[in-house]
Amino acid sequence: MDDVVAKLQANLDAYETTIPSFLVDEHMESIEHQFAFRGPSAANYETIAESVFRLKRDIDPASNTVDLKESRDVRIIDGRPANGRRINAPSLITGAFSGGLAFVSEDERSCMRYTLEKIKPGKPIVVRYETAPVVSRPEDCILSERSSARVTIDPASMQISQIQVDVPRHLLTPSIGDGHKDSPSMTHWHIEVIYKPVVLNAHTFWLPATIVSVCRNNRQEWSFSGVYSNYHLLEVHSRVVVPGESAEP
Repeated sequence: MDDVVAKLQANLDAYETTIPSFLVDEHMESIEHQFAFRGPSAANYETIAESVFRLKRDIDPASNTVDLKESRDVRIIDGRPANGRRINAPSLITGAFSGGLAFVSEDERSCMRYTLEKIKPGKPIVVRYETAPVVSRPEDCILSERSSARVTIDPASMQISQIQVDVPRHLLTPSIGDGHKDSPSMTHWHIEVIYKPVVLNAHTFWLPATIVSVCRNNRQEWSFSGVYSNYHLLEVHSRVVVPGESAEP
């Protein structure tokens, strides 16, 4: 277990040191299903959107620390151009790009109780964890709620290829549009992220290919499904225009 955690920490350090700012196409489907109120055949509240998801790398000059900021530029909502409209999706997910790889790491060791499944030659390596008891858990842990997870690791690269997290008591405050929130609901939350190798700036990074999240109780279900493709660098091009020269390309 110590060797696995040490290797994943080294990979995490390399990721944070070298990952460039990038863009990726995101296809999302977000659904709220109120099955308890109107029966199992009730219509869903569904949002389908096409976005450009951005991970921007910022460096704090004072502390020389890296801050990875996630954002999305929504282009199409339910088949129509967004034209600046804010997306009113029942469920949105952030954090998989900036913090997901830290679930198994030296940084989180005081937050988690890791267990290594028996390693089989040529097979994926599997680490399971449960969050440490609240009384002994630091305040800066990635997950503040009690949870458990299964983390799958590619044995050739020692990179995380899949994360499955279960939070049995997740307090969800749903969005009801226009910046307003509904009353909090206690749910069971399951999230799964599948990572695939992507080449950026001549380096290979394992980045999300799919993200699935489901929050559910006995009355409602909120789900999010995201598919990510066409990773490319976030580049800014500029030119100096001298007096009398046209700014047209």
